[in-house]
Amino acid sequence: MRKCKSIPGILILAIFLSGFITGEELKIEPRVDFKKYKKVVVIDFEDAPDSPNSGNLVSKIVASELKKKGFDTVEAESVKGPTESLGIKKYDISISELEEIRETFVVDAVVCGKVSRYESKVAGGVEFYPRPADPRQAQFPTKRFFYLISIELKMLDSKTGDVIMEAKDHVQEMSNLELIEDMTKRIVNRVFKELSKIK
Repeated sequence: MRKCKSIPGILILAIFLSGFITGEELKIEPRVDFKKYKKVVVIDFEDAPDSPNSGNLVSKIVASELKKKGFDTVEAESVKGPTESLGIKKYDISISELEEIRETFVVDAVVCGKVSRYESKVAGGVEFYPRPADPRQAQFPTKRFFYLISIELKMLDSKTGDVIMEAKDHVQEMSNLELIEDMTKRIVNRVFKELSKIK
């Protein structure tokens, strides 16, 4: 899914000249032993305004990355119905809601989050190049995309509600990646780069 927006040319030029702007941040409670949190449920993230389903897409990618880190992860898609029936908010979760989630899914931790921006735009260039008789006149693929993505997430202890990990990233970036899903995977991977594998 690509959500297209009108972006002033001067902003695109500034991003092109500077490469990219990113604000990734990962905060981990230093006393936490993540091996205690082997089973994690990822709640469907809140959608970005005007980008329906962006929360679901991002939460799936987050769940996949946590699996790579060794967590036994219950994905958002399988819990969307039950959490909606429980009336669970997607980012701010109370202690009583945590108890319901813990009892329903038998998990050690809950991951929730929100997507504030989820936009992309073709930023120029060509997708295919012609093959002229004179090779010196050949034009090679230069198609580029501009991405504006903001994500926040947190992992909560399902018993105490303590925040044991927080992460966020705000990206304004030019890239040759054509799909916003691929850019999202790169962002989530970058955010979690300092999170050690638990097994």
